[in-house]
Order: sequence, then C-alpha cells, then structure tokens
Amino acid sequence: MNRQRRSKNTEDEASSPIICRSIPFGALNRRMSDAFGEAIYPVESIHDTLSTIAWAAGEHLIEGFTAWDDDLMPWSADSRGRIVDQQDQLLIREVQDVMEENDIRLTSFGCDLTREAVFANGALTNPSENIRQLAWRKLERAVAIASDLRAESFRVFIGREGFEEPLNVAWGPSFTRLGEGLRNVSVFVRRHRSIQNVELLLGYTHKLRRHLFLSDPVQALLVLSQIDACKSWKICLEEANLTEVSTFALIAQGDGLAYLPFGTNGSQGWTESIANIVQHLATLKKLGWQGIAECIGLPARTEATPDDRELLKRQFITNSITALTIAIQQSEQLVKDWDKGLSPSEVGIMAALISSNLNPDAILMKAIASDAPEEAEPPEEVAPPEPPAETPAEPPPEAPKTRSTYKRRPRFKNNRR
Repeated sequence: MNRQRRSKNTEDEASSPIICRSIPFGALNRRMSDAFGEAIYPVESIHDTLSTIAWAAGEHLIEGFTAWDDDLMPWSADSRGRIVDQQDQLLIREVQDVMEENDIRLTSFGCDLTREAVFANGALTNPSENIRQLAWRKLERAVAIASDLRAESFRVFIGREGFEEPLNVAWGPSFTRLGEGLRNVSVFVRRHRSIQNVELLLGYTHKLRRHLFLSDPVQALLVLSQIDACKSWKICLEEANLTEVSTFALIAQGDGLAYLPFGTNGSQGWTESIANIVQHLATLKKLGWQGIAECIGLPARTEATPDDRELLKRQFITNSITALTIAIQQSEQLVKDWDKGLSPSEVGIMAALISSNLNPDAILMKAIASDAPEEAEPPEEVAPPEPPAETPAEPPPEAPKTRSTYKRRPRFKNNRR
C-alpha cells in the first residue's frame, strides 16, 4: 500500500497531512567538520547510529528514517561490478533487526552520485562512457540494497550533473545522457516490486557545481516527462527549491511531492523555517495531501559537545521534531481561520497572531487606541466602612503641673489719706 496519498473524503481531510516523521541517518553520524574547522568527532560505527534511531523511535519522536548507500555500505570505484557481498548481507540483517524491534520504517534509501572523485565531472552526464556505466552499476547495487532493506522509496541524488561554463556545453548530448541514466534507474527499480516510488533529489546550485542541468523542480518534471517516467517518480524539494509556494502546490497537486522537508540550513534558522513549514502544511491540508515529513537539517557545529556525542544527536532529533509539532499546530489553526471567510490580508495578520500566540481582541484594541489618550477608568464603588463599636470615653489626661512664669503686677498703695 502506498502510504503517501491524497485523501478523498472529509475524514481524511480533517486529519493531519503528516502520517510519518523521518530523520536522516547521515545527519546523525556526521563528524561535525566544515570548510573552516576540523572534525570534532571520530568516525561513528553504524551500530551506534542505529541505536540513536532506535531511541528516537522508542520515545515516539519518529516513525521512519532515510539513508544513502554510502552511509551504510560504502562504495568505491575499485569495486567494479560488485553488487551485494556477504559483508553487506550481514549489515542488512542488522538494520532489518533494528527496524523490526522498534517498528520503524525505512522511508527512503538512495544512491549518492556526488561523493566519489570519479564523478567530479558528472556521473550520468559524464562525457566518458566508462564513467557513466560505473554510475549505472552503483545505481543498480543501491536499488538491490534498498529492496533487501524493504525501503519504501528509492532516491537518486544528481548534484554533480552540471557544468562550469555554458559556452562549452554540448547541450543535446548532455540531456540525452541524463535521460538515459534516469531511464535506467526506472528499469532497475521495476525489477524490485517492493519499492513503491522513485525520488529525484535535485542539486544545490553553487555548492557542488556552478551550474546544474536540473536545479528547478518544474525543469525536472519536464525532463522526466520526456522519458515517460513521471508516473513513478517524485521530486524532493529542498533548500531554495522550497521558496515558491505555487511550485510546491503544483507538484503536490500532481502527486509528485516526495515528502514535506523541514529543518534548518545555512540560510535559515528555526524562526524562518517554522514560518515556512506552516505555510506549506496549510497548503497540503487544503490539497488533501498526506505523506511523510522528512528532516533535512543538520546538527549545528556550535552545539557539538566533544565529550557527549549522543547528547548532541538526541537534542537534534528532539528540537527538530518539536519545531515540526509547533508548525503542525499553527497550520491547523490557520486553516480554521481560512474557513471563517477572512480576507487575504486578515489571513496574513491572523497567521502572525497565531505564531506569536497573542490575543487578537487585545491587539485590536491596542492598535485602535495607540495614539489616543487613555481614558481614566471610573473608580470602583466601595462600601463605607462600618463604624467602630462604642467604647466609654476616657478622661482627658491631666495637664502637667508647671510653675507659671507670669509675674503679678505689684499692688500700688493708696496715697489718699
């Protein structure tokens, strides 16, 4: 059963668009290095990362996770022709045990065509036929692993498919090679019926290549339509691809949205990110879309605790899911306000009120009286105090006896004889 669907009745529309929360495996085992700082942590074992995922599932924070082939079973160009060996099978069984014991789903398993140096000039669009065939073998191996792990979707990351200077691009052959590579992915997936969908993760402009063949979701849909693959493919919208709500709604309406992305990145903190998620959740609610919410953020290097790696991972998961929960609650209230017949301006203002958790009536009164002198409130009527009980009057205190300073006038003698 495809767990990602569009609802058809009132009961489904009344429920949340999100039916599964998923966290990326690769975000949890990062060594926390960047272009200006060395790694804080050593390489973490796959078992430790799986333990963190199991903890999150036990705490009811997530219902699923995603992974790339190089996260679990690293591939190298030296292993030409290798599909899945005995060591890979042992790891597959370990992952399966964690999923079964914790009732957790592998929502997507993907093939990354960007990490290996041999694909620096592109994988599916590389001018060298040998390199393109090497990319096909890597894809075929990843599809087989995804099937063994019972992944619900298979994902392809084509972030290196691009160019540095438009003047020396062979446009026709490049798009032909790209279409051929994506068509081969469809062929590989059809051999494994357990995989429900194929997802295309677009590249990040100015990060892996200066220019990309597929950096816009509408452009990606056009290319997929030319190879007759639109019915089984979905688009992963991340980074700048999530800015236009009209594009987002168009892809979701056409059942081409792989998941709702949420999380922080280099250009947005949680304040901006939550507002963005609220808008898209409300859009999905209106469309009756239901599916997966997938975290696309990464732990902040500034929050890394050198002595407690597990603490960083757990805080990252908890913070991400908390932010998603806030956005879900705000979007549900926002949709209710839409149904009240508010004007577009009123809806925008109401969204700001909801996010700030302020009282609309109090804000309105404050706005109306902001420039007017405040009227003095009438004093409350207070009952007069009861007279005290009568008590016998006390005699006044005696004045203190003091010697008078008045000098009597001397008596004059009568001089009459």
